[in-house]
Amino acid sequence: MVERDATRMCTLLVGLNDVRVLGVEDDGAGTPLCVHVESTARRSGCPECGLLGWSKDRPKVTLVDLPCFGRPTRLVWHKHRLCCPDGCPKSWTVDVPGIAPPRQGLTTRAGKWATIQVGGHGRTVNEVADDLGCDWHTVNDAVMAWGALLVDDPERMAAAPAALGLDETLFFRKGRWREQQWCTSIVDVTGRGLIDIVEGRNWLAPAVWLLAKPEAWRRHVQFGERVKFLV
Repeated sequence: MVERDATRMCTLLVGLNDVRVLGVEDDGAGTPLCVHVESTARRSGCPECGLLGWSKDRPKVTLVDLPCFGRPTRLVWHKHRLCCPDGCPKSWTVDVPGIAPPRQGLTTRAGKWATIQVGGHGRTVNEVADDLGCDWHTVNDAVMAWGALLVDDPERMAAAPAALGLDETLFFRKGRWREQQWCTSIVDVTGRGLIDIVEGRNWLAPAVWLLAKPEAWRRHVQFGERVKFLV
């Protein structure tokens, strides 16, 4: 079936469940497209007494989203802030994890995509930030948050890979003299991507990490990717 309703077409292109497109803001070439959306789940119960909340105001949160047709895109989420009709002192907003987790600058799908790009494909945070048209810190915060979920996944950690790869990365610069702080990514090169991240760029931290694994886990690793280290 070919959809002909303009609002419904926009909603389909945005591709988020339980979301209604309110409009698209275009300030011209060189600026991101801003897609204004709201959640269709407008009401929820008071966290103190359970009564359905009344609308209090509509705060707007601007999130970095995946590019739209090759152009940087922002998702402007018109949230619903509610208050209790019975006078409970707290107000609350209706959160939708499918749009974005709390206190993140990227949408959920953009954050997951960025994590795959950095952890799975070995791209730098700067490269991914350039693709999304945002700053390094916004992407790095998302990669750290989503990557931690993958690293802490017990099923992911339980199975030993047949081949390990190590990749050093300049993580950030610290202090007045901008001292370089490095980390080393430990990667399953057979397809599962990032396993863990350890501090530094020499052999010591990966060796300690590997020796902490059970002997059966270590025996399963048959190959290692050749990497140059500074001792």
